Amino acid sequence: MKKLTYLIGYIGSATFIGGYLAQLLRWPGADELQILGSLLLLVFVPLLAIDKYKVTIARTISERLEIISGIAVALFFGLSGLLKFLHLPGGVSFFLLALILFTVGFLPFLFFTMYKKSVS
Repeated sequence: MKKLTYLIGYIGSATFIGGYLAQLLRWPGADELQILGSLLLLVFVPLLAIDKYKVTIARTISERLEIISGIAVALFFGLSGLLKFLHLPGGVSFFLLALILFTVGFLPFLFFTMYKKSVS
């Protein structure tokens, strides 16, 4: 499962970056490569989240909520970018939702766990 997860992440990243490079060089097929890479990365993020969540099951609730909120932020950012790229409605809404969740959800849990680790 881990090998498949990391393989999907690698292929998705390489495809997205290759599409971006092709778009800079004005090659045909650049948009399709970027869309395919984005979709693969949107599959990779939940798979990675499941793997990381299994490892942190025994940890505190704040660390688990940090992981859950971080994954939600990553998915919302990815969806907003994909929707904006395809000129579909909802891209700005997902982006604002991701920013709010990042500011109100992820960062407080991150700093709280960092503080707890530094104190102990």
